[in-house]
Amino acid sequence: MLFDSVVILDGARTAIGSFGGSLAGLTPHEMGSITAREAIRRAGIEAEAIDHSVYGHIITTGPQDAYLARHIAMDAGVPQGAAAFNVNRLCGSGVQALISAAQQIALGDSHFALAGGAESMSRGAYLLPPQARNGLRMGHAEVTDMTLGVLSDPFGSGHMASPPRTSPAASA
Repeated sequence: MLFDSVVILDGARTAIGSFGGSLAGLTPHEMGSITAREAIRRAGIEAEAIDHSVYGHIITTGPQDAYLARHIAMDAGVPQGAAAFNVNRLCGSGVQALISAAQQIALGDSHFALAGGAESMSRGAYLLPPQARNGLRMGHAEVTDMTLGVLSDPFGSGHMASPPRTSPAASA
C-alpha cells in the first residue's frame, strides 16, 4: 500500500484555552512554533531534515497568517527552502494538514514533514467594509467580527456546532 511508508513520529499541542483566556496574548504563529519545536524534539530528528510543512488555520489574526506554515517551520529550524502551505478547511484544517503531509510523503515528494494546526479565536480580526479601501464618506460603517463570521453557517442554520434547524417540510 502507498501509505505503508508513512509514520507519525511524535506530536505536541498547547493546552485547550478559553476565549480571551491565558493564551489570548499568543499569536497562532507563536503557539504553532512552540508546539512544532517540541514535536521535532520528541521525534528525535533534526529540524533541517524536514522538507515540507503543512498547517491548518482558519481565522485570520493578521497579515502574517498568510504565511503561517512557513513562519512556524522557520521558527522551528526548518530550512527556508523547504516547501510550506496552509490549509483552510473549517472544522478539519489540522487533520487535513496531517493528511496532506502524509500524502506528500507517500508520493515521494517529502521525506519528513511537519504538520499541524494553529488557531487563536481570541485574536480574530475585525473586517472593515469594502468601501473603506477607497474612503468612507459620511455615515456609519459596520465592521464584521471574523471569529463570529467564521463560526456561523453560511447556509443559514446558525452558529457552528449548533443543532441544525429543520424546515417545516422536513418535520412534516
